[in-house]
Amino acid sequence: MEEWNTMKILEWYRTASGRLMLILHHTFQHPRPVVKISAPFNNHRPLQYGHTELSLKGRPRKGCPSFLNATHIIRFSGVEEVKEDGVLCECKPPLNTTDVRKKKLKFMVSLYPLELNFDELIKVRLEGRKIINEPINSHDFSYIHTGENVCDDSSIYLLLVIKSSAGNFRNRQTIRNTWGNVDNYEGVRRVFLLGYNHGVQKQVDIEALKHGDIVQEDFWDHYSNITFKTIMGINWVAQYCPKAKFSFYVDDDVFLILNNLKKLRKSTFRESGLMLGKVLSFSTPYRDNTSKWFVSWEDYPFDKYPKYLAGFAYLMTADVVKRFSLAIPYIQPIPIDDTYLGIVAEKLKIPLKNQYGINDADLDGIL
Repeated sequence: MEEWNTMKILEWYRTASGRLMLILHHTFQHPRPVVKISAPFNNHRPLQYGHTELSLKGRPRKGCPSFLNATHIIRFSGVEEVKEDGVLCECKPPLNTTDVRKKKLKFMVSLYPLELNFDELIKVRLEGRKIINEPINSHDFSYIHTGENVCDDSSIYLLLVIKSSAGNFRNRQTIRNTWGNVDNYEGVRRVFLLGYNHGVQKQVDIEALKHGDIVQEDFWDHYSNITFKTIMGINWVAQYCPKAKFSFYVDDDVFLILNNLKKLRKSTFRESGLMLGKVLSFSTPYRDNTSKWFVSWEDYPFDKYPKYLAGFAYLMTADVVKRFSLAIPYIQPIPIDDTYLGIVAEKLKIPLKNQYGINDADLDGIL
């Protein structure tokens, strides 16, 4: 077995997303990474250790003779207080839905991997200096189509970033012919975000050549990969269209009235630090694995999401897009893209602005 030192164990522990249980059992003989909390342990009372809380939970499991509820354990306050004399092993979290309702576990920035100083991280990355921390969300996909000529004009005011399924040819053409006809608006550009679908790829290639507005990577085009598509869009805007003052992210089944958006812009838009849309507050993750919105405990070990913007339509300023693109590699993804962006915004301390009229049920406002 690979030899683990204390620092490596702690780093592994920080990035575990609630999947690790800490075992304090001095006679446990199986080869496992070893670490001990130097504070006294009591079976009946929680062990307070800096920003970490340990408490005994449930009956012993096979291979884990005395396990602790360590869902909260992501950070240690001081490495110097940790001594090697115990056992660290991997078990499934013992929390069930009843426990969560009692504990009312909500999202906390300090508990969601990785725990970094994101203000410092953004500053360092903007300055081009080396980051020691390894990314945990590398987004290892390649472009098939880049739409690199969409933003060749530096005077772009609004970029329409439209999430679309590869096979939705009719939706895209309808948008080009109606509200997304950017020839009718000065300083407005349009791109469609697609994943890969082998069955329709030849038609997509023809479409991309004809219109030049397709941005596509080689991940499978499926709803379960919607977060990949959204990350692709943010990365693309930051790389290929960094001077666009605003980018408006919208689904291809939404009808957008650009004149209303322009009116709103004059009265409420500021040109930095803005995320605007329909704010949803502290919704509950779907734990039913038959749901299209299913998120597992391993992916997200909290009972509530932080505030986020509904994914069908939201607006971001250029500086926010840039900060997102720099931070996302260091923030663990979840399968639901709008809630993931809410997590990123919470990490970056970016406030969400609720805008009346951005509503999927009432189309009398912006939409």
